[in-house]
Amino acid sequence: MSERGGLREMRAPRRWAVWGTTAWAAGILVLLVAAPLSMRGAYGDRLATHWGGSGKPDGSLPLWAAAVAPAAVWAVLAAAAVFWRAARRWRAAVLVPGGVLLAGGQVSIVRANLHHADWRDADPVSVGAVVTVFAAAAAGCVAWRVSRRPAAASASRGQGEELRGQRGRRRAGRGPAELPGRYPHRTPLTRGHGGAGRVTVVGGSCSRAGQ
Repeated sequence: MSERGGLREMRAPRRWAVWGTTAWAAGILVLLVAAPLSMRGAYGDRLATHWGGSGKPDGSLPLWAAAVAPAAVWAVLAAAAVFWRAARRWRAAVLVPGGVLLAGGQVSIVRANLHHADWRDADPVSVGAVVTVFAAAAAGCVAWRVSRRPAAASASRGQGEELRGQRGRRRAGRGPAELPGRYPHRTPLTRGHGGAGRVTVVGGSCSRAGQ
């Protein structure tokens, strides 16, 4: 029963982690694609997607590419975090800040292009970029701290189970006469050494065999 309970306790967090990862990945993917397409009537066929040091746009993409490119990057990142075994431990620490960074960048791009027929007239994105970077950094710190807790809990649980197993094996290896307090009328001197005989104590009498 204890082993089954332990398995259930281990599977429950994993199940919640799978569902949470799926919901987060799907939500970010929908946002990246829907944000520019839902406002297609508010700007032209091309969107400003890169800004120079002066704050003016110097690069653009077609509307469909502006929606597909970040979504493809997110799909690759999410797939690597889910299916790459080495990255599973840091799944939350990768997907949470990555999703915030891509989603914030996409929203900033859409907001800067609103009500501009020509992408060269798009607004600066300096404020949006700074807010997005800080939000992604904060989300990454929180996700990193949270992702460390299950590993520490499982390690302490494994150490406790190993200690209990060692105690059980130690107790199983003892004979009845070696267990203190269980047979108070017996003494540990029940085994002979080198064929010298054996002392057996029964009740209050003492007899020596093998002489």
